[in-house]
Amino acid sequence: MSHIYTSNYHTHTALCHHASGEIRDYAVAAVEAGLTTLGYSCHAPYPFNNGYVSWFRMLPNEAKAYADEINALKEEFRGKLDIKLGYEAEYYPLHFKDLLDLVNSLGCDYIILGQHFVNNEHDGSYSGDAMDGLAHVEPYVRQVTEAMRLGVYSYVAHPDLPPDMGMTDLYLEKMSEICRVSLETDTPLEINILGIQGNRQYPNDAFWKMVGEFGCKTVIGYDAHSPKALLDKDALARAFRMVDEYKLNYVEDITLKRPVLDVK
Repeated sequence: MSHIYTSNYHTHTALCHHASGEIRDYAVAAVEAGLTTLGYSCHAPYPFNNGYVSWFRMLPNEAKAYADEINALKEEFRGKLDIKLGYEAEYYPLHFKDLLDLVNSLGCDYIILGQHFVNNEHDGSYSGDAMDGLAHVEPYVRQVTEAMRLGVYSYVAHPDLPPDMGMTDLYLEKMSEICRVSLETDTPLEINILGIQGNRQYPNDAFWKMVGEFGCKTVIGYDAHSPKALLDKDALARAFRMVDEYKLNYVEDITLKRPVLDVK
């Protein structure tokens, strides 16, 4: 089956301190790849208020330069590429409102959920760690589903980040809650191309077979950490083979959710 891929919303830059490439280089590569929409989603500049400094995200004092350059590129590439200003953001309850205040002050178009740590990062553990049993899965699922129910995340990046530790049936039983809440909140789940490129523990085939059975909306994200990653057609084709094999409810593009909490 032929598929169309014109929009990538999962894009990093050198500002997140572990990717390469200047911001404009990604836009140039996106045009070369035939994309019509490019969303930038560097790791969000969480304003931790206890002195903690994360090693894999831009700092709050770097956020304005990031936003200013992307907003300038929107004008430069108008008519050639629809550029969106976004962030990949964990749900860290203690600091989340402060984060939203910061990114919205800069004209944020969207955020995607990449729950790399549970709890609040500085007091939590990495979601992709291999641990005894499946102790890492329950807190991950709880935090991801809480985040989806906030209604501010446009989709969930690499939802299958936690490894299954060879306990596939029990793993799927726990992870099925992500599928249920994805349907409940109309929040798509992402097949992550970086995971394909790096032969990581994700995408997890058993998880995606379950996603297909649930019928959750599915998107594909390059999770690009270099401009040339956007040109990797082989990895994209492998993602689409998963779409076909597991009869996934693939959506070519998504409706961006406003990253504003509805407080009543």
